Amino acid sequence: KPSFLYGYYSQLDGDGTTINGITYGEMSTRFIIESLRPEINETQITVIQEDQSQPGSFIVTTPTAIYRISAGAEPQMTRVAGHDRLTGYYESNDGKKARFNGIEGLIQMSDKFLVTDHLNHCLRTVSTSVPHQSETYAGLCQTGDDQDGRPMDARFNGPFGLLRNNNIIYITDSWNRKIKGLDLVQNLIQTVHRSHSHNFCDLVLGQQENAEEFYVTVKNGVLHILNGQETFLVGSKQSNNNKPEFTGQFSGVDFDDPLDIVWIDSNTLLVASQWDTTVKIIDIEKWEGHNICICKL
Repeated sequence: KPSFLYGYYSQLDGDGTTINGITYGEMSTRFIIESLRPEINETQITVIQEDQSQPGSFIVTTPTAIYRISAGAEPQMTRVAGHDRLTGYYESNDGKKARFNGIEGLIQMSDKFLVTDHLNHCLRTVSTSVPHQSETYAGLCQTGDDQDGRPMDARFNGPFGLLRNNNIIYITDSWNRKIKGLDLVQNLIQTVHRSHSHNFCDLVLGQQENAEEFYVTVKNGVLHILNGQETFLVGSKQSNNNKPEFTGQFSGVDFDDPLDIVWIDSNTLLVASQWDTTVKIIDIEKWEGHNICICKL
């Protein structure tokens, strides 16, 4: 089957869009946009994934809510948890009564969704089945801090991205400038990498075996981390004359607040650049980078 790139959009003052994230799969951009618009209008969409618990459907999040959308000629959208117009922190046996403040990452764990609640500084779960009970999973909600340990003893400061690799879930603890690993076997959260200058957003694993390797989106670029060593791979910084000063191994590829990053094959990364509404393709074997999509609605 052909694969399509699809993105998450938000209306911006009625005359433009931003693109906040991307994933790679077998659904078309038009299907997603048209499915979401009736109920989720002028709202940032932060995550979109195929639903492992209900094949043929997918999960979409806004900063304050989780939705399930069924595929088909007439897609049906159901609110699973939270509310688009109400923010805050509240746990409930009924997911629709729960309140969130910045859902930025989501992974599916058997019968639960695990999400980062970015501005509440914690990880939370929502059951995949009705009534979609919500629970705090890790951290102390509404308290930003930094601490490793058991999930409820650990502390975060703006957790953002989530990535699962076998029994380890990696979390970008953005404002602590850390990547933390949650060991599901030991039930323990530990710092994997700390940066001295970058706030992390989304991340993917590298391709090298037996190495601690990540590609991570940061402000205006992409960072390569290999065994604790950081390399600014691609992007730019503002110079004194307010024009981009290109840096990194892919000089000349500019970003404006990159968020999501995904692999599409062993050599090629896709990155969503939020405010300039583009999708960048980065070929790490050919050392090339360029736009493949300028997304305007």
